[in-house]
Amino acid sequence: MKDSAYFSDTFDVLKTNTYKLTLGLRPNSITYTIVDTVRNKCIAIKHFNFKETDNIDEYVKIIADFFEEDSFLSKHYKRINFVYASPKSTLIPAAYFNKNTLKEYFTLNHNLHDYEELHFNKLVNLEMVNLFSIPAAITTLMVNKFPELRFYHQSSTLIDSFVRKSIDRKYVIGLFICSEYLHITVAKQGKLELYNHLDYSQEEDIVYHVMNIYKHLNIPNRETNLYLLGEVSKDSSTYRLLSDYVSNIWFAKTLSERKMIYNFKEVPEHVVANLLGVK
Repeated sequence: MKDSAYFSDTFDVLKTNTYKLTLGLRPNSITYTIVDTVRNKCIAIKHFNFKETDNIDEYVKIIADFFEEDSFLSKHYKRINFVYASPKSTLIPAAYFNKNTLKEYFTLNHNLHDYEELHFNKLVNLEMVNLFSIPAAITTLMVNKFPELRFYHQSSTLIDSFVRKSIDRKYVIGLFICSEYLHITVAKQGKLELYNHLDYSQEEDIVYHVMNIYKHLNIPNRETNLYLLGEVSKDSSTYRLLSDYVSNIWFAKTLSERKMIYNFKEVPEHVVANLLGVK
């Protein structure tokens, strides 16, 4: 997605206290959506790309400069959500969750660096907790800018949305594609069957991972919808390759129980569906 900013004619800078702001941060981009909560309508979308860096100070400065230059982010909003994208998260059954042992849980699957801190989302309908890390400098920046901010991991919104979507279906698969890794969720009749994040270096790897899941879970290809989100389009080689093997591929619409009126034809809805789906 190219750098872009789209604001509806109905956007009113004097009514932001009735709007919901949701920011999504990835290693090489930041996106935000603004929803008018009175009319339940998305009225603004902005996307900004930047060069990925391993230097945390440089990373924070890029984001801070973006905040400083965008006057709309200095307004007061009814609610502000922050969705952080990374491959570092782990699911814990609620019955075993203990705030005193977060590090022990997390380091079973991931390295926890000195500059990172742990956060978690409760997935109430699943009786599970999603534990994830964010660089402390990022959380400090975000809280200083938006004191009432609510933190989410990208996989939390993805899992919640597709589990709800599967309530009256046998299988539903959600595939969120990022630049070097993907999130995949398999849900069945309102229950989570599988969640995983997987690294890839070329499009063929994505097809391999997807078809491997179909095979090992005995998922009926012709009877199951695969929904795409993130960095993929109908013109991409990823989509063309998947189409050779998967019978039913859809680009995800807003994953929300509410009717979200969406009026920006320039932005494919599946690119921001996870942000619009945050409750």
